[in-house]
Amino acid sequence: MPKSGGEEPDIFGVYVIDREGVPRRIGLTQGNEFSHHEFERKNYLYLAASKLRPCAIGPELVLDAEFDSVTGTVSIERAGSTLWSRSIATGEAPMSHTLANLELHHFKFEAHRRPGDLHVHFFGADAFSFGDASVWNRMT
Repeated sequence: MPKSGGEEPDIFGVYVIDREGVPRRIGLTQGNEFSHHEFERKNYLYLAASKLRPCAIGPELVLDAEFDSVTGTVSIERAGSTLWSRSIATGEAPMSHTLANLELHHFKFEAHRRPGDLHVHFFGADAFSFGDASVWNRMT
């Protein structure tokens, strides 16, 4: 496998911190984060740092979205051909944490509750092409 990273399709929570320093969830959006998996494999403590890469967010912000079970399909396409495709799942049902627990831990730090700040929180999903060697053989 190449010494690089790959996309991770995801659902993101979008928050604004109100005047009193209280986080307010605006809604949910789809996105695609990018992780440097080779860096992450060096030490599991590098997980957070492996994700400090460009990502894509949007194109729609869903204001009243439920987060109990979110499913979909993700694919990589080039020149009209699908190189990789997989079903994804996220939400409270397939995850080991509730949304309330994720929010509690993200916003427990005072620096994460500065009035006027906007936060985009990546919740995670269960699919990424990097783990499938067959897709990398077709793309390289």
